[in-house]
Amino acid sequence: MKFQGYIKGYKIEPNADLRGANLQGEDLRGPNWEGADLRGADLRGADLRNARLTNVDLVYADLREADLRDAHLPGANLAYANFAGANLFMADLGGAVSSFTQTWVNLAFADFTGANLSGTRLEYADLREAILRKASLFNAHLLGADLTGAVADKYTIWSENFDPIAWGVIFDD
Repeated sequence: MKFQGYIKGYKIEPNADLRGANLQGEDLRGPNWEGADLRGADLRGADLRNARLTNVDLVYADLREADLRDAHLPGANLAYANFAGANLFMADLGGAVSSFTQTWVNLAFADFTGANLSGTRLEYADLREAILRKASLFNAHLLGADLTGAVADKYTIWSENFDPIAWGVIFDD
């Protein structure tokens, strides 16, 4: 079911002001949230498959155990967001660089403990000091990503031939 309209009194639409909204466990598949303000929103366990989250502000949002498969988040601000246990398989969190402009996704200090980031686009993403313990980044697209100070452990899964230490990742096992 593709969500449209209101849920729990919140109107789901582009540029919506949903700061601190409680959308825990809701089926929010496929809506266009472009430019929405979701700072501090509770999206634990929410179904956000295929959601269009371009340029959204999710600073300090709680996305633990959320399903973000195939979600599109280019230009999003996800600093300090909690993605522990979330499924971001094949999600688009990447930025784009051209001779005219550069867009990126801010994931600095975000918590991806146990998250599935397999196949996720993270090109030019800011992952400084992100928590990647027990996360799977197998086949994640990391071209131009900044992983300086990101924290991983021996259970973090990387693609073959990817050297996380060379990219600035710190291991704390």
